[in-house]
Amino acid sequence: MKKIFLGALLTVYLLVSGGCGVQSPEPTSAGKILVATTIYPLYDFANKIGGERIRLVNLIPPGVEAHDWEPGVQTLVRLNEARVLIYNGLGMEPWLEKVLEALENPDLIVVNASEGWEAVAEKRGEEPAVGQMSGPDPHIWLDPVVAVKMAQNIKEGLVKADPSRREYY
Repeated sequence: MKKIFLGALLTVYLLVSGGCGVQSPEPTSAGKILVATTIYPLYDFANKIGGERIRLVNLIPPGVEAHDWEPGVQTLVRLNEARVLIYNGLGMEPWLEKVLEALENPDLIVVNASEGWEAVAEKRGEEPAVGQMSGPDPHIWLDPVVAVKMAQNIKEGLVKADPSRREYY
């Protein structure tokens, strides 16, 4: 009786563990576009705008300083598969130009989320924020009005990549 029980247990184990190694596509990722972001605030904006219609990855890992991070081979692999790349600009990603030159993804839509932030500041009668670094402070998402402009830029990039879902975005 003990041998039958062990045999049945082994059979169940083999059946269950045999299926674990099979790499099948996620049913939830079907029809979704792959979107990559460079920093968490952009990841959060893209997640709220794209929701369940996108597959989202953030390139810079949590706890890593964005100004000092250097991309590896895995970054190039992800970006070669991506449909959209959303970056902050304003010197936040000094490595980005070299990475874009190395990619073999001519259809990648690159979204500069900070595009037009100066006009938002000027419209409010302010000078665009200048940090202690040479050039503008890249942490512009902290300004709610500018964050709205960044969200609009992200939405436009998603619509360009996936026009059939314009109304959703």
